[in-house]
Amino acid sequence: MEEVFAKLNKQNKSVVICGDFNINLLEASSINIKFRSLFKSYGLFNLFIEPTRISQSSATCIDNIFTNVKSLHKCIIQKLSSDHCGQVVSLPYVHKKRVDEKVVSVPVNARRLEKFRSNIVKKLPSLSYQNDPNFLYGTLFKLICNEFNNTFTSKTFSLNSRKSFNEWATVGVHKSRHRLYDLYHERSYNHSVEFREYVKKYSKIFKRVCSIAKSLHLSNKIKTASNKIKMTWSIINSETGKINSRNSNYQLSVNNKLTVSDQDVAMVFEKYFTDIPILTTKSLNSSPAVAESLLKQNVKVCTKNFTFHKVSSKDIVKYFKTIDVKKTADLWGISLKVIASIIDTIAPHLAIIFNTSIESGVFPDLMKHSKVIPLFKSGSTLDPANFRPISVLPTLSKIFEKIILDQMLNFFNINNLLHKNQFGFTRGRSTTDAGVELIKYIFNAWENSQDALGIFCDLSKAFDCVHHETLIRKLQHYGVRSDALKLIISYLSKRTQKVVINNMSSSGSMVQMGVPQGSILGPFLFLVYINDLPYIVGDNHDIVLFADDTSLIFKLSRQLLKYDEVNNAISKLVNWFDVNNLHLNGTKTKCMKFVTPNVKQLNTNVILNGEKLSLVDTTIFLGITLDAKLQWSPHISKLASRLSSAAYAVKKIRSLTSVETARLVYFSYFHSIMSYGILLWGHAADTEIIFVLQKRAIRAIYDLKPKESLRQKFKEINILTLASQYIYENVMYVHKNKSSFTKISDIHSVNTRNRHKLVVPVTRLHRVSNSFLGRCIRFYNKIPENIQSLTCSKFKNFIKLSLYKKGYYNIKEFMDDHNPWK
Repeated sequence: MEEVFAKLNKQNKSVVICGDFNINLLEASSINIKFRSLFKSYGLFNLFIEPTRISQSSATCIDNIFTNVKSLHKCIIQKLSSDHCGQVVSLPYVHKKRVDEKVVSVPVNARRLEKFRSNIVKKLPSLSYQNDPNFLYGTLFKLICNEFNNTFTSKTFSLNSRKSFNEWATVGVHKSRHRLYDLYHERSYNHSVEFREYVKKYSKIFKRVCSIAKSLHLSNKIKTASNKIKMTWSIINSETGKINSRNSNYQLSVNNKLTVSDQDVAMVFEKYFTDIPILTTKSLNSSPAVAESLLKQNVKVCTKNFTFHKVSSKDIVKYFKTIDVKKTADLWGISLKVIASIIDTIAPHLAIIFNTSIESGVFPDLMKHSKVIPLFKSGSTLDPANFRPISVLPTLSKIFEKIILDQMLNFFNINNLLHKNQFGFTRGRSTTDAGVELIKYIFNAWENSQDALGIFCDLSKAFDCVHHETLIRKLQHYGVRSDALKLIISYLSKRTQKVVINNMSSSGSMVQMGVPQGSILGPFLFLVYINDLPYIVGDNHDIVLFADDTSLIFKLSRQLLKYDEVNNAISKLVNWFDVNNLHLNGTKTKCMKFVTPNVKQLNTNVILNGEKLSLVDTTIFLGITLDAKLQWSPHISKLASRLSSAAYAVKKIRSLTSVETARLVYFSYFHSIMSYGILLWGHAADTEIIFVLQKRAIRAIYDLKPKESLRQKFKEINILTLASQYIYENVMYVHKNKSSFTKISDIHSVNTRNRHKLVVPVTRLHRVSNSFLGRCIRFYNKIPENIQSLTCSKFKNFIKLSLYKKGYYNIKEFMDDHNPWK
């Protein structure tokens, strides 16, 4: 079947496949996942999820229709004489009138950037300065805006059918096309055999040249794109005729009144985004004084005072280079790409402005105006609640925020002010680290013959609801005082936002609370805001924080199912959220009881806001699906669905571009999804499904047959197999956290040949020893002592190169290999 799919995929046709497949799509099984993944990795999806064969004892969906066509009408005909229901699909024919869609854009190219830079250089010396950050920045910013508007004029582009050809066609291709048209015309009256053969050859050469030119163009688009996955799907949709409108035609319904015009829609969004934090926290008993009191009860005050240090022009350039240069433009149309062309020129002036701001405690007002773009999430597009506000801050403010963040974070780290269980937005810590900590807590309960009760909190609009006075009091507690605090107060105050819809903007409104989303400094300020939360829960319970994601683990005795202690801790948690102006959403907060496979699930009696929380079988933790028995089947099922789409994307891009570009898409798309959190789930029984999808993607890159062996190929192409990736993540985890493991030499002083090895902890449960907690040490102990002593970067390179050469298909192959690192 896969060979047929591969041939169909190359033809780029609309496909409809019907049949009685005898695989029940309503059943959660590995064969079901493999079956659907096969179709999805070729861009085919099933139309029916309802039962198609119903008997007195069962209802199954074994008949189905798979297609890559989305605009289909479908229905089920109830059975008459047959024991199967009928399935009907129709392909409506709609005559589409050609719409000459227009978009407004500001072209930014090398020639214009050089002209812009030249004009800035000429006029910069005429700037006059005084000891006022607003005046200083206003003068520089006015010059930049004027020269930007004079250099980069907006243009209206017509999106017609010729655009795709004109994008990649060179001057030579255009000339060759005209020449081919002339030859076709001449062929109508020149019947010479030699001439017709010449036209045929010329046509073949032209097609080959077009294919190469288009491939190079598409490859360059992907390579230079900041979001390679988005660009990949944009190209695929364009090539398959699924082109979405460049302009987003927003329509909103408020109080049963439909708003259509871009200006009015922008105003509705602005009102909603401004009002929602106030409405969310309206019922809360927030109190900065009480919040400060709770902080002082649990966290010692920092006696040291934080002060900002002045920066040089070299510092400005250095910090700018750490920011991702994107084409996204701010409220004035200026992007980081534009600023990159003049950063070395304006760096001395920015240093003066930033240092003046530090001295005076004034954050320039022009740096506090945000552009907000609504991003649709799910549900009805008529409801503004189904959109997420994406804030784009002034481009130059990002540099200043980077400086402020770096200095404040350094102070907090040196003085150990951030709680150890906070994993969000902190250097050297990731979502995987948070997951590892959570799983450790669960395993610890299991090892002590206890169950682990997980409470996964959902905070409504957490970043937007930060109370400024409460934040200021907390910053003082942690040592941010005097002029440093004055600058942060200035940063938070007088902030405005405008919603922009298709180049039409709202009038603008003041932001009353919250930390700026989309900013560089905002996430850190939020961490400071909730830093004392873990202390409220107490040492008897475990908590994991990743920004506003709050997860608690309670250890429960299987004999004494008493929930008073749990409810008491939750009550304290709710009270803390209340006084800190954060709303805990009870309907989205999940409760899950983690038990070993041989233990029965029992109902709980956990109360939140007067209502009993019901148990769930699965929940999402930082993008990883957790199930109650940590068997990882639900996660692998969802992962297989995402990787099937990624494999299809790799196939389509390979058919359009080169091997190198397909590899680039593989690593930025397929590999990033496959490797995410693999340390936690990589040992699961169902991982073979994921490996099949990986091999499918690799075969697509190198245009190999569906059943062709990849054992040797993996060793040649420098791509880790799924098993090798899992081994790599395990040994890297140990190497980075070596100090938290015990060496044999730490236990006794006898100089044995294994003294450098780590002690494998004795566990009661095979499930725990078989997880990453046991495997990572066993994997690491197979590495020679001289390799273990390498620096992190050299160790990383050695491990990867060794695993490339081996190409393990499973963990057993690695464990049976007596010389895995040679």
